[in-house]
Amino acid sequence: MLLGFLVVYAVAFLGWGMSATRAFVSAGREQDSLMLIVKLVVHVAVPAILLAALGAKLAPLFNSGIGRPGFWPPLLVLGSIILALMCVVSPALSEIAALHASAATLAWAAPAAFVWLALEAGLCEEFLFRAVLQTRLAAVLKSEAGAVMTGALLFALAHMPGLYLRGHPGVEGYSTDPVQVIAFTIAVLSPVALLFGTLWARTRSLLLIVLLHAAVDVLPNLAEFIRTWAT
Repeated sequence: MLLGFLVVYAVAFLGWGMSATRAFVSAGREQDSLMLIVKLVVHVAVPAILLAALGAKLAPLFNSGIGRPGFWPPLLVLGSIILALMCVVSPALSEIAALHASAATLAWAAPAAFVWLALEAGLCEEFLFRAVLQTRLAAVLKSEAGAVMTGALLFALAHMPGLYLRGHPGVEGYSTDPVQVIAFTIAVLSPVALLFGTLWARTRSLLLIVLLHAAVDVLPNLAEFIRTWAT
């Protein structure tokens, strides 16, 4: 049932639903707010309802793990490495500098963007693909390692319809050849999914991987966040 939901999610929501949702309102704060609500419903509420209907316990999936020894060292060390890496491999810093935003704006926008992305990207994707899908895969395969690898592959492939159907020239990874799009999503997204999947298997801390996911996304999206919310 969950795999069937993922197929519908990848094709109907990532491939068509997101564009249809954005068409309801013009670009800006209202559109971003609507997208956040819709993503939380699709990625968190619906899978949680599905699991509850199947008799699964939901509380362990939402465990923060903040009081366990394995929470803070991975968050601080990996979070710092991820932020430093994004400064090097992405044009984020030059895009932020081009805005000429004041120090006061950056002081509130950076943490606000982090929290926003922790909800929009971190909670949505990590709950669905790690807490829900990977946990079910581990039970079926009777192997955490197998669940991590299979989940990482499915995570990458789930992004293929959206990139192929909604992408356009200039978007990283876009191609008219679906095989090239599949190769791109696997090469780029699977390694990150392997990291988060391993952390979920070792810590069962949803909060940890949500925050690290936000660390991946915050710098590349900070300039757009400032344009939307600070102007």
